[in-house]
Amino acid sequence: MKTFFKIIIGLVIFIATLGLIAGGAVYAYGQYGVPLVHEKIEFVETNLKEELESEHETIKSAEIQILETYYKNENGSITLAFKIYGTIEDVLGTTHEKTMYAFADIFAIILSAEEAVEIHEESEWSEISDEYETAPEIIFNEDYAKNTGIIIGSVSLGVIVLSILIRVIFLRKKRT
Repeated sequence: MKTFFKIIIGLVIFIATLGLIAGGAVYAYGQYGVPLVHEKIEFVETNLKEELESEHETIKSAEIQILETYYKNENGSITLAFKIYGTIEDVLGTTHEKTMYAFADIFAIILSAEEAVEIHEESEWSEISDEYETAPEIIFNEDYAKNTGIIIGSVSLGVIVLSILIRVIFLRKKRT
């Protein structure tokens, strides 16, 4: 029976060690990945604004807003989709509105790939919208990602320490 419990405790320690590694990875994403995602989003906004300005020659001002963010996890690859609303005002005072969708692979963003973002029209979104869900906060919130990583790591470390204590106290060999 002791051998069975030693095996179980060993497996718990192994799984908790993997949890500790996962907590470190989530923390590192919060530290380094989230700022890259924000940087790429700003880059997309700037490029879209310039694109809208180039489409209309008599432009007075252009505004870009990211309204909603969606994600799709397909075979471990996370694709983000941004609903982007653009308004353009020309010199005559006429306002033009346009809704677009930007798609980006999160790993391509982190690896700083040049073609990480693709822009599509609203009609293309309606065909694939049911494949996407609303994006969780951890993707965009640096503090939330770091705190989640710390919590995962702390719980895993606590499980490791507790497992070692159980092994030492209850499953040790008794000397005669």
